[in-house]
Amino acid sequence: MLDASVLSSVAAQLPSGDQVEVEGQRLRVRRTSSGRFRTVNFVMAGHEFAAIEQNPDKPSQWGQLARSGHEVV
Repeated sequence: MLDASVLSSVAAQLPSGDQVEVEGQRLRVRRTSSGRFRTVNFVMAGHEFAAIEQNPDKPSQWGQLARSGHEVV
């Protein structure tokens, strides 16, 4: 089962620092291979997840939100 509060916490922390705290663990925020987007891998409920910043250049609704100044993860 996904924990919405953990997902929300990761999404809020990702754009603002070099580390993300998930369930008491401090995880390092990395950049994608192109160096443009922040990403962090974390484990929740026995499954590994990756949180990645949205590419504002994409034509999707999420890209449009990112272009308008929203932080989309």
